[in-house]
Amino acid sequence: MIPKSKSTRLLQPGDSIVFDGDSLTSRRLRPNLDTWPYLRLMNWDGSYADRVADWLFCNRPDLRLTFHQAAIGGSIASECLARYEVSVKPHKPAWVVMTISTNDHNRHVPLKEFEAALTEYARRLKQDSGGRMMILGGFKPFPFLAVNKPEFRERSTYYRALQKIMRQQDGLYVDVGTPLFQKAQQLYKLWPGHTLYSDGCHLNAVGNEIMTAQVLQALGVLTLTEA
Repeated sequence: MIPKSKSTRLLQPGDSIVFDGDSLTSRRLRPNLDTWPYLRLMNWDGSYADRVADWLFCNRPDLRLTFHQAAIGGSIASECLARYEVSVKPHKPAWVVMTISTNDHNRHVPLKEFEAALTEYARRLKQDSGGRMMILGGFKPFPFLAVNKPEFRERSTYYRALQKIMRQQDGLYVDVGTPLFQKAQQLYKLWPGHTLYSDGCHLNAVGNEIMTAQVLQALGVLTLTEA
């Protein structure tokens, strides 16, 4: 489900969009972000972020949008905040689209620290460029039977924190996990070999395509007949 925004402004001509966060947005790693041939050979060098940019470039050239990738695989919220001044602020984004929380959960970052970092990120973004955040969350583990694992229930607390922060900061929290899960089930029924994941966590090209549609819908440029 795509939440309603407090603001009527979604995309305007000349806007800049920055993609930030963790490996669900970009699997490139430090220090060079381009030193792992396997990444390219397995088609892991692209994500939903690239597909969103491609679609908008091809279908909405009238908007004259620019796109920038700031995400680094393995990131936690405080690391996104730490690189904001260099990687995000100069682009004066109208939107920052982000996936974050998996690594915070895995590294046992306290929820208060997680919330503080993202709240400050959103505050700076609004102050510097009037920009807003769109955070994508609600990812569910695969296979389907793992949905009730304690790990997922614990991770859900981070998703609830993301929802709260976006409400407070006039951002958008988009539950992409539910449509991904539903489409995964439907595709599995078509053929048991169908999967949305490349490794049980990161999305493959099919998963990224589904997620792309959710982002485009949230940005108000695509209407889905089935959510």
